[in-house]
Amino acid sequence: MSANSNKLAPIYAALDGHQYSRAIKLGLALPSTNLLGRALLAHAYAKSGQRYKALTTLQSILGKDGFPELALEIKYSLERRQQSAAAAATQALLAQHNQQQSSQPQQKGGKGGKKGKKRQPSKSNNNSSATPATAAMMEDQDAMNDMKGFDWIDQLDSPPLLPDNWEEALPTRDDNVPSDTTLLATMSMTLISQRLQLTSFQMYTWAIRNHQNTTNIELVQQTYLAGLTVYIVPHYQSITTQLLSSLQVTALQL
Repeated sequence: MSANSNKLAPIYAALDGHQYSRAIKLGLALPSTNLLGRALLAHAYAKSGQRYKALTTLQSILGKDGFPELALEIKYSLERRQQSAAAAATQALLAQHNQQQSSQPQQKGGKGGKKGKKRQPSKSNNNSSATPATAAMMEDQDAMNDMKGFDWIDQLDSPPLLPDNWEEALPTRDDNVPSDTTLLATMSMTLISQRLQLTSFQMYTWAIRNHQNTTNIELVQQTYLAGLTVYIVPHYQSITTQLLSSLQVTALQL
């Protein structure tokens, strides 16, 4: 077993055991140059409901240019995240205001009552209010902020807003293009789980275009299957003509 496999084995074990917080912690400890580790980290984020972090982690591997669908979803996810965080902050301020109003002593009418001792605030209450949030609670809040207001049905009903030349909108760089089938399959699994089938197909297309000198039938087959996956998804029907053209070019390499 290679040194990289030894580092990734605990992450695989955590994912298999549905321990996504542990998988995230292990993934973050790896260097950014470990691309498969980054892909597993993105998958752990996706499984824990942290959509924004999952997408941005994938973008850190693929690059910020050439994948318009991914960039658009990151933008929308960030907007939902900010809106949810703002709404949560407003609710917290209102709750604090109501608590302060209810804790104020009420003045009683009448004259000459007995003066009692001032009631000291409970120390246990002060300590409990100062308890910091745990990492798990923060991850849960991230997941709530990411998914609040997000509806898979709405996404399926809405066609993607893509440039006219989306089939050619691939990254212009030709260095560090991922070609490892395990890495591509891991990223594709996460992209498809987030309903970004077109980005998965573009990723595979980018890989085979930059490794044409290397005959890799498995890579070409995965590219063709990724294109078929896009073809059967309802909200991609508006781009089927361009998609079929790309599939024909891929089929010629089989």
